[in-house]
Amino acid sequence: MMSNPLASIVIPTFNYGQYLGEAIESALSQTYHPVEIVVMDDGSTDNTPEVAASFGSKIKYVRSTHRGVYTTRQASLEHIHGDYFLNLDADNRLHPECLTKTVSFLQAIIDPRCAFVYTQHCRVGDSHGFTHFPTYDLGQLKLRNYIDMGALIKTDIVRRFGFDPAFNTGYGDYDFFLTLAEHGYRGVLLNEPLLFYRIHGTSITNSVNKSFRQVKIIKRLVTKHQALYSSKERRQALRAARERVLLTLINNRKPGRPWGTRLADFARIFFTPAGPEQIWAQFKHTFTF
Repeated sequence: MMSNPLASIVIPTFNYGQYLGEAIESALSQTYHPVEIVVMDDGSTDNTPEVAASFGSKIKYVRSTHRGVYTTRQASLEHIHGDYFLNLDADNRLHPECLTKTVSFLQAIIDPRCAFVYTQHCRVGDSHGFTHFPTYDLGQLKLRNYIDMGALIKTDIVRRFGFDPAFNTGYGDYDFFLTLAEHGYRGVLLNEPLLFYRIHGTSITNSVNKSFRQVKIIKRLVTKHQALYSSKERRQALRAARERVLLTLINNRKPGRPWGTRLADFARIFFTPAGPEQIWAQFKHTFTF
């Protein structure tokens, strides 16, 4: 009987010692074998080293000075040996059958241009429920990212294209999957919730979604991947980003917010710059009790 190919689980972490143990346990509890687990400590100042040490030789622990998450992911490629790469953020967890199902699913696809498989998420922490990510569609991907780095990816593809440290402040996942698309690679959805995704105030995703830097980052992405976008698609992508900023403002609206805060929100939208529809909607939001 042929043995399964080695799968590498990379766990980048920065001051997530409180969650790290759960992440490692979920990696160790995979029904798939063989698996190697590499914890990449991006210069944590909390109890991360002690948590990692408690697992002994079951994991490989690599510590560096603080460099940023995508620099850390790139550095992880020097320490893995598997045919498949799966990034597990230290505040998330894997379903026990995540690797068994995703590896089998990806192996069954003959198309060599299919480079990865992504799954649905079960949200935990400050929000609960299940995601409803669409099947892979490049047109939709150009407007917004719906693929997390928790996807199972062929390691040779990861090594070929790598991770861009320029997106350490956010949207590095989006940049990676747009890069693959730009070179003719695609993914496929395994429509099951196989990743437990933690929502909390300090997560990169939550911070970026609440920040008005979002539109600036999308502009950088569209510029970097301009060969992938038509001029119309570039305008649509920026418009969609502005609308997400506005939606975040509206969803976070609280009764009795100070007038100064309301005016500051309005100014941020105005200077994004937003389109007239977004400005009018934010105007109504600002001056409605």
